[in-house]
Amino acid sequence: MKNLFLLLSILLPAVLVTFNILPANAAGNVHFSLEPANKTTNVGDIFRVDIRVNASAQAIDSFQIGIDYDIAYLKVVDSNRVVIPTTDTSAIASGTIVLSADADSNFADKLAASIDNTTGRITFSLGIGIGGSVFQDNIIVASVRFQSLASSNGQQIRFQTTGSRATVAARAGADVTGTRTGSTIVIQGSQTSSPPASSTPPTTTPPATTAPPATTSTPPQTTSAPPATSTPSPTTTALPAAEPQQTATATFTSHISGTITQNATQIIRGTVADKTVTSAVLTVNGGREQTISVINGQFEYPVTLAEGINTIIVTIRDYKGNVSSSQLSIKLNTTPVTTPGQTALPAAIPAVPSGDEPDWAVVIGAIGGAVVIAGGVLTFLIRKKMI
Repeated sequence: MKNLFLLLSILLPAVLVTFNILPANAAGNVHFSLEPANKTTNVGDIFRVDIRVNASAQAIDSFQIGIDYDIAYLKVVDSNRVVIPTTDTSAIASGTIVLSADADSNFADKLAASIDNTTGRITFSLGIGIGGSVFQDNIIVASVRFQSLASSNGQQIRFQTTGSRATVAARAGADVTGTRTGSTIVIQGSQTSSPPASSTPPTTTPPATTAPPATTSTPPQTTSAPPATSTPSPTTTALPAAEPQQTATATFTSHISGTITQNATQIIRGTVADKTVTSAVLTVNGGREQTISVINGQFEYPVTLAEGINTIIVTIRDYKGNVSSSQLSIKLNTTPVTTPGQTALPAAIPAVPSGDEPDWAVVIGAIGGAVVIAGGVLTFLIRKKMI
């Protein structure tokens, strides 16, 4: 049996059967975590949870992720931010589970990717494939978006630790799984109601009683009723106030929005004031999300533009889970703009020797290095040679 297991591990390092027969709780150096570890959100909000695999101390060739959540409070949304009604059995292909660029390039085998919103389960497996190089790094491998459904003082999104869906990492047939750290979500919102009113009947103030007539000449006195004993109103347990939103936003330094270029390849550079931010997500024209590094508050990333207007969005999430996005528009125009009857001026006008200039010298302001005379009409500034 041991030889058979070793053979399977060599030939098919990413197959699920490897995970099922490995001990799920063996000590190891590969650690799994969900980020952010703690987050406060509101009912109806959509937020992202990243899945990190830290294999910096131990090389691996495959791993399986099993995540559980309570469907009464949380549901996974698809790539269009719509709640999945039942299940998605090809969650990576559909984009519901968004793989990072690092994970996509290092793990050729993508197996058993599914999300079940009826039971609250996320499951997927990645492997290096036959002939692939072992993986040893600390990266975010994937992201999943959730929507908050009902208020809660703390909902757990947790890794499964036992059974066929256990979150495990393997190297050459050995379980090298270390710790598994989930995420706690506090959900605030209008659905949070005050505690029900106390069932204690209201206290009725007894009627005032009149003292019997005094035997002396003192006028009759009335004994006032004792002060009404009021039942304290039911107290409302207020949820902790949401912390102020961070202002960690990306500022583009390489381009200004509206830039026009003839080069399809551009380097996008920028800064982030919050030095605790170490990564960001960049998209071009709503395409695939690319995780980029932020080092000492600076980032840069090469992009390839399509003809026309391109929208680049950089999304920053601070250490408390607050998210902000910055947008940049760049237009790629590789086709010269001409219309019938237009004549383009030459790139350079030969210099006229001093003393030979014409009676009328034309002074033209060029914008962007090109001037076009449309239909033979051009508005320009002239000066007459003084004789």
